[in-house]
Amino acid sequence: MSSSSQAQSATRQRLLVALALAGIILLGAALRFWQLGSLPPGIYRDEAYNGLDALRVLEGHTPLYFQDNNGREPLFIYLMALPIALLGATPLALRLASAIVGTLTIPAVYWLARELSEPAEALVAAFLCAVTVWSVNLSRVAFRAVVMIPVLTVMLALWLRAERLRSPRLALLAGMAYGLSWYTYLPARMAIAALGLVWLVRWLRGQPWWRGWLLFGAGALVVAAPLLGYMLTHWEATIGRAGQVSVFNPDIHGGSSLGMLAQNTWRTALSWFWRGDFIPRHNIPLRPVFQPLIAAAFALGIYLALHRRRRESGWGLALVFLGVMCLPTVLAEGAPHFLRGTGVLPVLYLLPAMGVAHVARLAGARIGPARAWVLAAALLLAHGAAGAQAYHQHLHSQDLYYNTEAGATVLANDLNGFLGTPSASRSSERQDVAEAETKQAYIVPRLWENWPSVRYLCHGQAGLALLTEGAIAEADRVLVIAWPYEDLALARAALPPNRLIRVREGAWERGDLETEARLLYVALEAAPLEETPANVSLSFERGIHLVGYEEHRLPTGEICVTLFWRCGQPLDLNYTAFVHLLDGSQRIGQHDGPTGLGYYPTDAWRPGDVVADTHLIERPPDDHGPLQIVVGLYDYQTMERLRLLAGDGSLSEIDQVVLPLQP
Repeated sequence: MSSSSQAQSATRQRLLVALALAGIILLGAALRFWQLGSLPPGIYRDEAYNGLDALRVLEGHTPLYFQDNNGREPLFIYLMALPIALLGATPLALRLASAIVGTLTIPAVYWLARELSEPAEALVAAFLCAVTVWSVNLSRVAFRAVVMIPVLTVMLALWLRAERLRSPRLALLAGMAYGLSWYTYLPARMAIAALGLVWLVRWLRGQPWWRGWLLFGAGALVVAAPLLGYMLTHWEATIGRAGQVSVFNPDIHGGSSLGMLAQNTWRTALSWFWRGDFIPRHNIPLRPVFQPLIAAAFALGIYLALHRRRRESGWGLALVFLGVMCLPTVLAEGAPHFLRGTGVLPVLYLLPAMGVAHVARLAGARIGPARAWVLAAALLLAHGAAGAQAYHQHLHSQDLYYNTEAGATVLANDLNGFLGTPSASRSSERQDVAEAETKQAYIVPRLWENWPSVRYLCHGQAGLALLTEGAIAEADRVLVIAWPYEDLALARAALPPNRLIRVREGAWERGDLETEARLLYVALEAAPLEETPANVSLSFERGIHLVGYEEHRLPTGEICVTLFWRCGQPLDLNYTAFVHLLDGSQRIGQHDGPTGLGYYPTDAWRPGDVVADTHLIERPPDDHGPLQIVVGLYDYQTMERLRLLAGDGSLSEIDQVVLPLQP
């Protein structure tokens, strides 16, 4: 083959590799950006604290280290500030930096793999980085660990090239990249142990390259010096979290630190093949990093790397780096912990990629290289498709809903939906509504302080205040978000008089270590009386009037009936409302309960208010005739019903009202 033909062939090969890499990056981006603003469904408190600090950065607060929430390195928070400045305090803005950084990690992994292997292996490594659940999930949550991965990956690639070319400039840049990693996430500091072990081996073999290592160290020290100085003067604030979760903490190991260390080592080793992280925020619970065939390729890759390390020193660095960066999860509670273990990701995918490429080359000797790589590509695509399907189901799972504290996100959306998005640029329709009608929302301090995602999503929200003693709004519409397990007298008192009062239960929440969910909040809303349906006009004794009702069927087939009661005088008893569903004369369903779902009972009613009282009746049989409902009130202690007033105002013997239902 002539030199020109060889050049053309090489050019075509480079073009094909570039196109393949571009396709892999686009695939990885699609997995990371798809419905990023709504999935995962909630904003976990660690994400929310990062978002709150990014908002403070935009307000001019620019610290070197963020001390809230057990302390956090600054780089990711500063990166988050730009999309939040552009898009506002939204879930998409919060996670956009993660998705961008996670996507950029794919070409970074390709570059590192190319420093060690052929283009085919590097493409496989990039593909695994693009589709493996661990990396995809990390790119869809606002955890600072995500930015550590590309920084360490670039550092390793720069160093390997610097060693190969004996380039002082690249050695200095590699050191600066490592210094920058100190500003990302705590486990990055563990990489110094891996680099120290590699240097020791080089020195023992008489290959120390003193100039390169000194320049690396100088670059790292210069960049990391400000944070290092801060750490030395704020040791407990910056390192305290590591001690809290360490296996050497007596509160953690329970009397046997060595036993727990051995257990963690075994569990971390199993996480590649058998049983992964169980925390839904980090992983599909208990799913191993790799599925069986890729796990086998990973094991083969470790074997091959051990043999290559003697003639290709870069593989020795990769293996040492993999082992050392497992230590943050091995040395802490809850192993395997895919967040603490993210330091392995720069080199992790290189090993199964080597295993896949090795098998493809062996198979190529029998069936031809093209067919072998087609089969390898099919295997990889199947791995990616299976992971994407499983992760899609996980994103819609109940476990992830509660584990990301989605109930608090629903609460914040409730407030923002009532008041309007907290943004300076609102639609003309929203502005027209705002000019025609005033709104005020209150939230109890407990919910505001305990849920940072509410503070983030409602940041800058006009018309929102903490509920305090004596708070009474003069607005046309008022919403009070209360905690359902405390006295609601203060919440009810904040509602202006002579209004239509609606009460509804909000979202539910469940703690990480809890098995039972509980109601997070209850919403009480006051609206103008003109919105009350006036399709009934009946009076009961004690000054209670039924002025309207609404009914509709839910998608589940249940019947939702809302009664509208007007109070004419203060009441000293908590009456129970009943709604019976009749098919002819036969009762086929019913619901009895205190008015206002129990959060706005009759003894809390105020004269002049109308209270919307909702009752849910189970789905009736399909073979029913014309339906009607019977409603009324009774004293639960005596079971005596309130009677209706006759037309002349006298007390009748009738103690219930029959209302038709739509067919």
